[in-house]
Amino acid sequence: MTALIKKKSFKSNKMFILSILMVVMCVSFILGSVIVKADNRNTAAEEHLYYTNYAVCEGESLWSISKKYMDYNHYDDINDYMNKLIEINGLSSEYLYAGQNLVIAYYSSDVSED
Repeated sequence: MTALIKKKSFKSNKMFILSILMVVMCVSFILGSVIVKADNRNTAAEEHLYYTNYAVCEGESLWSISKKYMDYNHYDDINDYMNKLIEINGLSSEYLYAGQNLVIAYYSSDVSED
């Protein structure tokens, strides 16, 4: 009878230890993901907004240029970035012509000396 009780007690101790281990692993996973998210926010905060000149080439559109330069960490969608380019360039529409000069906004973590 004591062997049966010891066997059940060992089994229940084993289950208890496995349960504790699972809880520790879950808490570690949750804390790890929170730390990674906080680290990503710090990285985004270190980026600076810069502007550069861009000469429109034949066949390019505001959409294609926006798609090339848009930073998904700072704009909701491509239309948001296109509106930014329209605003900073004083455009009355989104239509462009070859040779037209645009000011392009972009983000970078590199510090510019200009």
